[in-house]
Amino acid sequence: MAIMGVAIAQFAEADSKKEVLNLQSKQNEIQYNQKRLQTLNTLDTVVQHQQAQMTVRGTSFNSASFNAIQRNTENISSEELSNQNIQKSLFDRNIQVEKNKVNQTLFAQLFGDAMTAAEIAAGVA
Repeated sequence: MAIMGVAIAQFAEADSKKEVLNLQSKQNEIQYNQKRLQTLNTLDTVVQHQQAQMTVRGTSFNSASFNAIQRNTENISSEELSNQNIQKSLFDRNIQVEKNKVNQTLFAQLFGDAMTAAEIAAGVA
């Protein structure tokens, strides 16, 4: 009966660790979305300022120089968004690795001793 209590406690501990990892993942998702919105907002602000400057200078919106400036600005923002996507992917992968570790630790705790005893009995260890 004590073994069953230990197993239940180990399952509960593993579940709580997974819940912590899930909360970290959700928090990262929120931060990712905030950074993404901030980047897009900054892009919009910069583009509006560029349009205002070009208008004051009398530059046509379809001129080559104006389009080049706009493309450069959009490329910089695109790189920033790409970097944010990579960071999020790495964090998500790290969370998945940690969850796998929790599962492996739980399995080792529950079945490791039994497997070691079986190996000793069989003369393998």
